[in-house]
Amino acid sequence: MSQAAAQPARLPSPDRSTPQLICELCRQFYGLGWVSGTGGGISIRDEEGVWVAPSGVQKERIDPEVESITLIQNWTAISGD
Repeated sequence: MSQAAAQPARLPSPDRSTPQLICELCRQFYGLGWVSGTGGGISIRDEEGVWVAPSGVQKERIDPEVESITLIQNWTAISGD
């Protein structure tokens, strides 16, 4: 395996935040049938910590301005409910 192929993709891209990316992925995963409306869990780890999508919320309707995307650092919730 080449060195480039072994490296994980870096997220998020400069034009969107990690909470926005989680919302986009939730909508895409729902559209593909990979998760049910409120089932499945989505999280992303970046330089700030681990971001976790809310539980029990319609995945196709998640909005980072409305729903709480939780940031966890050192096993402590920094933002979110």
